[in-house]
Amino acid sequence: MEYDIFTQYKKGFPALRVKSHPDLAIMLFPDTFFHLSPVEQTIISRSERSDVSIYSRQILDLVPGKALEILPFPRLSPYFIGLCRKFFESGDDMARIAAEQLVGGMKLDEAWIQLNLSKAPPKVQYLASVLVDERVSSVDEFWDAQMSLFMASDREEELQCIPGSGFQ
Repeated sequence: MEYDIFTQYKKGFPALRVKSHPDLAIMLFPDTFFHLSPVEQTIISRSERSDVSIYSRQILDLVPGKALEILPFPRLSPYFIGLCRKFFESGDDMARIAAEQLVGGMKLDEAWIQLNLSKAPPKVQYLASVLVDERVSSVDEFWDAQMSLFMASDREEELQCIPGSGFQ
């Protein structure tokens, strides 16, 4: 079988099918897979979450908002650092793509990098800067159109203010 970057990283981990979305598989990864251990220090506690949570349309298309309230979410900076480390340590292209999508979707910039990645390894900081530069210099009309559908109601600022984002 040929190596496939879109499926290789999932091998060996359990997957659950969602009854309401049979084509959707939820993968369960240990906290160490993306360097999120100790997990207790990297997830957003219930007390930090607001009563009115903001989720992107892409997430809400798959999972109802009520169901999201019980799911643990990692803070953005440790998750971003973990994705970058995964890319550097194993050459996992999907981890780099995920980091790139976080930069684009959350509109991360150099100020966010300085504030949230100051203690990250230098090559993580460098990759973050490269991804920010790529986002700023690239023109992706499809992505911009998709994001503008979500952001059309001035929710961009709300999304960046989610607990654990590092924008506060």
